Amino acid sequence: MVTGLGTVNASTAGGREALAGALALGRSAIAPVRTFATVGCASGLAAEVDEATLASLVDRDAARRLSRICRMALGACLLAVRDAGIAGGPGLGIVVGTEYGDFTSSRDFAHGFLRRGPAGLSPMIFPNTVMNTMASIAARDALLARAPMVVRIGADLGNSLRNSLFY
Repeated sequence: MVTGLGTVNASTAGGREALAGALALGRSAIAPVRTFATVGCASGLAAEVDEATLASLVDRDAARRLSRICRMALGACLLAVRDAGIAGGPGLGIVVGTEYGDFTSSRDFAHGFLRRGPAGLSPMIFPNTVMNTMASIAARDALLARAPMVVRIGADLGNSLRNSLFY
């Protein structure tokens, strides 16, 4: 049974009501990219999540050691628990759907190797290259969840989430 929903996206951050409200507005969150130069890119548009939004969701001390995508997943899990009106703890399980995981950490890890060989591989970056890192950090560090955790990775996130609920 799904008891809570949490979303962190360019339109809104919140639970069921925030998501329904953003969808009802029917506005696109796509805008010019602000976080990096787009010269040479096929497009200069994206749907970016503002850093201030992430800062409001995740404790500053925890955020220092987390990649951006982990902060987004952690924020969404915290919002889902709040939306459900429950507390974290050993009986809590979570479902996280992802398409690709943390591209930035994977890129940085590979660049380290390509520039310096094995000496360039960072043990600090490696954990963020694993696809289920986002869910494990949310479960372990914030929600204290110890019940089953499901991470679905797939091209069709809707089907991935629906299928994960039946395993």
